[in-house]
Amino acid sequence: MNIITYQKGFLNKMKIIFCVLSKVILLSMIMQLLLSFNFFKVDEFDQQTNIINNGVVSEIEKKFKLKCIGMGGSAFQKNLSFYSYSFVDRSGKKEIPEARELLMNCAEIYLAHVNTNESIRKYMVKYPFGLEDCSISIYFKDENSNTILHPHLSVSGIHYAKFSYCTNDDPNTWYKSDTVESIEEAVRNNNEYKLNKR
Repeated sequence: MNIITYQKGFLNKMKIIFCVLSKVILLSMIMQLLLSFNFFKVDEFDQQTNIINNGVVSEIEKKFKLKCIGMGGSAFQKNLSFYSYSFVDRSGKKEIPEARELLMNCAEIYLAHVNTNESIRKYMVKYPFGLEDCSISIYFKDENSNTILHPHLSVSGIHYAKFSYCTNDDPNTWYKSDTVESIEEAVRNNNEYKLNKR
């Protein structure tokens, strides 16, 4: 091997090392720039939303054997109006009184988590949240995940200050029946149901 070939090989290795080092330095400068703008930082609102959502879902799933299938909410420019949750109940057929009680229990858990979280309070459009600030849906399925059909409930929910209970005669069509109650009616009917259960 002559000196010229050795020098070319050495220079090529140096070019590669220089190229790799310059890319590493450039990447570290870009990361520093992104970090200086808090590009990767999760803000307080998002952190508290995650804490609330995880707490609500975990407690409802554990206590009532439901499965969460969706979460969302309304927080335009971080002005929190409500969080929303959708669950599946595979425990069998439900009638309106049982569905209403389940919705009330889920809403109670949701309201406890939201209203006791002091860090989210400054983002809430009002404090405390009440039943009118709940958005919870429960879809009723059998143990094989088939939709339960009319005359039994297919879905129930609390939305926009109303309790609704729907039946379906075919899993692929719109609801066959839809019963709606105001919050006041739902609370009164639930209290009567609980008294009669004793």
